Amino acid sequence: MTSQICCYIFEKHHGLIFNPDSIRILREKYRIIGCLTGNLPEYPRQNNELGLPLELSHEECCILADQEIISMYEIILPLNDSEQDHLQYLTELDI
Repeated sequence: MTSQICCYIFEKHHGLIFNPDSIRILREKYRIIGCLTGNLPEYPRQNNELGLPLELSHEECCILADQEIISMYEIILPLNDSEQDHLQYLTELDI
């Protein structure tokens, strides 16, 4: 069975789910609540009502993946850029 729910693992600590239908399925069918972490466009400085993505703990991700409810994809950030590469990127932005 292949899962249609995509979970993106960020820094090997927690998972992020961006699809609203997937979030609804997780909450209604599997009783996984998670934590909404994004800001709503209408209220960018509002902290009481948050939006997508849904953040899942490492444990929730492992349990759901073991039961083949979600498919996990690791997000790899380019952390090894040199200072020279960073400065070159900033100068290109000024153009």
